[in-house]
Amino acid sequence: MQKSLLVIFLLVILVTVCACQQSKPAHAASKPIPTDGTVPTGAPDSLISDEGQLIAKAESQEEAESIAELYGITLVEFKRNLALYHTDEDPREVIKRGQDNGWPELTLNHTAKPF
Repeated sequence: MQKSLLVIFLLVILVTVCACQQSKPAHAASKPIPTDGTVPTGAPDSLISDEGQLIAKAESQEEAESIAELYGITLVEFKRNLALYHTDEDPREVIKRGQDNGWPELTLNHTAKPF
């Protein structure tokens, strides 16, 4: 009787573990966000937004302000050597303009939205 209960208990555990493994979403593996201003592949458009925000590395507040002036964009915040900018233009066009002119690199500030 005890062996039967042990076998049943082990089967229940095995079925539970298998069921949990199958219920994980296929997209659960995290992918790094590209730094070239593109949206990550496989990311649903409804979950990623840039909303006109750009970021760049800068050594000082003055450098961050200089980058904003160069691009014609607005410096929103500078903290820990990272500058956050806003533009009303298409952010990808702003990034391309900087690449074409050899200016300091800007990237999209991707915001992941919850499901």
